[in-house]
Amino acid sequence: MDGAEEEDLRRLAVCRLAPSPAKVGDKVAIFTSSSEGPPEPGAWGAVTSIVAGARGRYAVVRCKRTIRGAYPLSYAESDVLVPLSCAFDLRKAECRREYVLHSLNRSLGLPALLSPKLGDIDAPEICLNVAKHLVGYCQSLMIFSGYRAKTFESVFCRHFSRRKAYWYNVGKLPSSRIDAAVMFPAPGAVVFAGGVDDHPSVGTPLKTVASYDALTAEWVNLPEMGIRRHGCCGAALGGRLFVFGGCYAELPFNPAMAEGDVDVPFYECLDLSRAQEEGGEAAAAWEPGSKVSVDFDMSDRLFAACGVVKGRIVLAGGEIPRAYTSVRNRYTFDYHMHTVYEVVSACEAFDPETRVFEPIPGMEFARVGAAHCVWKGRLLVAGGQDEHGMTLGSSEVYDGESWIRLPDLNQARFHASLCVWNGVPTIIGGSFKDNGGAMFTPGKTPGVHFTDKVEQFSEEENRWVLCKNLRMPVAFHACVATALNRTD
Repeated sequence: MDGAEEEDLRRLAVCRLAPSPAKVGDKVAIFTSSSEGPPEPGAWGAVTSIVAGARGRYAVVRCKRTIRGAYPLSYAESDVLVPLSCAFDLRKAECRREYVLHSLNRSLGLPALLSPKLGDIDAPEICLNVAKHLVGYCQSLMIFSGYRAKTFESVFCRHFSRRKAYWYNVGKLPSSRIDAAVMFPAPGAVVFAGGVDDHPSVGTPLKTVASYDALTAEWVNLPEMGIRRHGCCGAALGGRLFVFGGCYAELPFNPAMAEGDVDVPFYECLDLSRAQEEGGEAAAAWEPGSKVSVDFDMSDRLFAACGVVKGRIVLAGGEIPRAYTSVRNRYTFDYHMHTVYEVVSACEAFDPETRVFEPIPGMEFARVGAAHCVWKGRLLVAGGQDEHGMTLGSSEVYDGESWIRLPDLNQARFHASLCVWNGVPTIIGGSFKDNGGAMFTPGKTPGVHFTDKVEQFSEEENRWVLCKNLRMPVAFHACVATALNRTD
């Protein structure tokens, strides 16, 4: 490595808030040089070796770059030499968070914006700390999958900047999937567990788990769950993934469990940090867990709201099995057992350390298929269907102590999706019945309609505002809306 080359590499070096832990074999995101401007993010790969130079240590990365416009998604590979400080381990949440900060710092040009205030002081730490407050307001709104007569596989994106104030397609899911548990284990990452590949009446429930990384635009398959389940919910907490409830399509491959000696697990847990550090199938296996409760008896849940509030995972509403009835097939005249479900307003909280469920105050309305997200440390729930099958437009929030009623939606809807986009709760898609589901006409089956309307909650006005310039690209329900930081 000559002096000129090393000087060019030194220009890429970034200030790290913590020492770079990247080593050979790690999957990293890097900054690379640009002929027209400052170093830019967007490349990633595996570290093949680490070399020493006069000015520090450098990493040789087998770099991958997404080929824009190519379908199916493909990458171009090359070996890149970068300072070790430019390599951010994608398996560690703190490194991913810092990579996002540096990306925002460069894309927004914070040093140039702050230089009039800072003068000649070169303080990259100040810029990064400013970027910390901008992370939640520089997110792209993404929609995964959805259902309308068929299951859509497309992934749509709406960028946070005005330069891309339109929806554009950023790829497809590896396979069709709706009604899955959705979890956010690290900045820029979302995990889909279980679900069904088509309408539940004709589709096949899944036990596969897929993760999407918005920093690399890559899909990764995670270890499969023990049983197939759809209508489940989930949350990520402390480096672990938890999937709760759902409609079970099969028993796990365990003779004792199949014989009825062991209950079907209500939840399953995957330790991501252990799997990444130790590797191997045993370390990456899902751990089944039964429901251990305190002073109450609550059975399985389907299509419940779920979120982390004050260190505990809250499960709200949904359907629970109450009874079984014998139903005769009109063609074969054979009888089979049919489960009768009840929509509830009851809620419970799960402590991931003690693995115990405890009752908490119930919602004002019983609801199933409600949109939900965590907003400012509180669980926000909106819409859904009540115990009579009527479409709800109400919304309420749980702060860890009690439920607080919020204004109603402009459009009542069920099986919609709710996320916090740039700090604002945003509800997308869903379905509703004729007359909003508030009126029943004997002899007439209410028709189900799909909506492409998007609403955002305004704290200043204390109401849900209909976004006329932010309609969905396709009107469907059972979609997943997320707000993720992206490098582009």
